[in-house]
Amino acid sequence: LTEKPVYLQNTEGIKLTFPASIILDQSKLNFELFRTNDANLDVKKEVTLDGQNSFSITAKVISKGGYTLKLKWKSDKKPYQLDYDVQWK
Repeated sequence: LTEKPVYLQNTEGIKLTFPASIILDQSKLNFELFRTNDANLDVKKEVTLDGQNSFSITAKVISKGGYTLKLKWKSDKKPYQLDYDVQWK
């Protein structure tokens, strides 16, 4: 990928914004927040991008600690995955 989604973390949660150069099939993607030390805190969901080509993960579903955020989507029927290391405080 020449451009990657922009990751923003604040007290309200995590927001990811996709650049206009990435066109998602049906504007849908799956995200998985893997909790490094407790699978009970994992979060998995399919989401649809909003009008700004972005989506948010609310702070209510995130517990303090380390996660791996995996984004999975298809563009032109080709699968993509990006991983982010997340430290939630």
